[in-house]
Parts: sequence; C-alpha cells; structure tokens
Amino acid sequence: MHQLTSTLTPAGGGSRLVPLTMMLVVGTLWGLTFSFAKAASEAGIGPLAYGFWQTTGAGSVLLLVCLVRRERLRLDRAHLTYYLTCGFLSLAMPNLILQMVIGHVPAGVAAILVTTVPLVTYAIAMAVKLDHFAPRRSLGLLAGFLGALVLVGPRASLPEPGMAGWVLFGFLAPLFYGSGNVYVAKFRPASAALPLAAGMLWGAAFWQAPAILLTDGFQMLTPPFSFGEWGVIGQISVTSLASILYFEIVRRAGPVFFSQVAYVVTLTAILWAMAIFGERHSELVWAAAALIASGVALVNFRSQKSEARSQKADQL
Repeated sequence: MHQLTSTLTPAGGGSRLVPLTMMLVVGTLWGLTFSFAKAASEAGIGPLAYGFWQTTGAGSVLLLVCLVRRERLRLDRAHLTYYLTCGFLSLAMPNLILQMVIGHVPAGVAAILVTTVPLVTYAIAMAVKLDHFAPRRSLGLLAGFLGALVLVGPRASLPEPGMAGWVLFGFLAPLFYGSGNVYVAKFRPASAALPLAAGMLWGAAFWQAPAILLTDGFQMLTPPFSFGEWGVIGQISVTSLASILYFEIVRRAGPVFFSQVAYVVTLTAILWAMAIFGERHSELVWAAAALIASGVALVNFRSQKSEARSQKADQL
C-alpha cells in the first residue's frame, strides 16, 4: 500500500453511500495486498522484483488512464524532482522494507506496522515545524508507542521471539512513509493528482531498476502463473484500481473522509491473512493493534475537525 495525499476538496452535496462503498472496497483491496506480498515471498519472488513489478505495472496503467483523460504528465525539473523523491520515500524504500519483513512475520502483523504511519507523520511534522504540539494528539503518539512496545516487547506477543527484530526493522517503513507525506505537504507541485501518482510510481521504478540490475534480481512472470506470481499480478491490479478509486473518493467526499480507510485496511489485512494463511494472533497482538488504532484516532481528531471546518467554509 502506498501513501497518497491530496489538496482536492470534495464535490458539493450528494449522499455518502457511494464514497463509503468505494472506501470499503479500497480498504479491503489494500488489506489483501499484504497477503499478496506474503504469497510472493513464500514463492521465492524477491523484494526487489516484487516492488519493480508493482511500480512499473501500476505506473503503466495510470499513464494509460492519464492519456484517456488527457491529463499531462509534466517533465520539468520541479516535477521530476518530486517524482524521484516521492518515489524513493513513499514507495521504493518502504515497500522494499515491508516485502523483506513480510517473509519473516505474519501478514497481519505487517499490516499493524503500516497503521502507525499517521503517528510518524505527525511526529516528523512537529520536528520540522509543519505542525505544532497538541496534548490530545501527543497522547495519541504515546498510545501508538505503547502499542509498538506491546507488539515487540513481551515474548508471548509474536509467534516466535526471533520475529521481534524483523518487526523493529519493519518500523523503518512508516518512517519513510511519514517522511514522504511531509515532503508532499511542503513541495507538491501544482498538478493534478493522477499524473503525480503515475510519476511517483515511475520515480520509484527509477530507483529499483539499478538495484535489480546490480543484484540480478529481476524475475519474469511466465504462464502458467504460480500462486506467488498471481500475488504479484494481484498487487499490480489492486494498486492501479485503488489509486483511481482514491481520487474519485476524495473528489466526492474529501481527504478527511478518506483518512478513515486506514482502519479498514488494518482489519481486512488481518482477516485476509487469517483466511488465506490460517494466521492466528495472540491477545497481545490484538491489544497492540487496539492501542495503535486509538493513537491514530487521537492524532487525527484535531486535524480532521479543523479540515472539515475549512472545507465547509470553502463551499459557502
């Protein structure tokens, strides 16, 4: 799953039923990608190959959509810098880390790691003075930190004690995602969201390609496809469809409404992994997930209220 942000405001009026349905679909599909990644890893598809197929495949689909909608992909210096930086921070590095981690921990646990992205984003935003200290939101950071401790601390929380090191390594992924979100907030160029997303995907591929060539890590997908190869194809399909639906949801209901998708992703990722791989989690893992979700809710609370007021004022 990649992190996207938008400055779009919602279209006025209308029922929330359609965007709610879309959001549930997107969240469920994004939740499934953790199982896709697990299947690919267990089939021996390397993290670099998996990430490269995801970015080039989904990037090609979004470029095609841009052509159909006649939305131009700008290639001036400012946009190229944006594509490469966002591709590195928001896709290439965190996806590589998660794909490495998911080969060693349950897919549901990897999904819980991604839930911490809003917490990390807020902490980084405060550090670079893009946001300010607020007691309620800082309490959310504390709750998320406690959730992380519960996840990696007690020996009984994870199926095997050796997984704790991989979980700690996995927390680097939210750090990259959060850095990418802050970069977008400061440096996003004035372009439509869909071409920016396509450019970001190809920007990630730019970083992945040399690593694949240097390590001879490219793996061709050839029919008849194995279970793991279907996981790669599923990842490409979900990334493409979810990106397109994302922009439509934001257009209809706004980014505040869409931010709730994080809860859907985490829950469905755990449920998908339980159904496909038979994963079962201890009470401590569920407690960690609840603490982190509570922390995200507290961090989002103030920003959602103020952004909602801003959107209402824009529509008057």
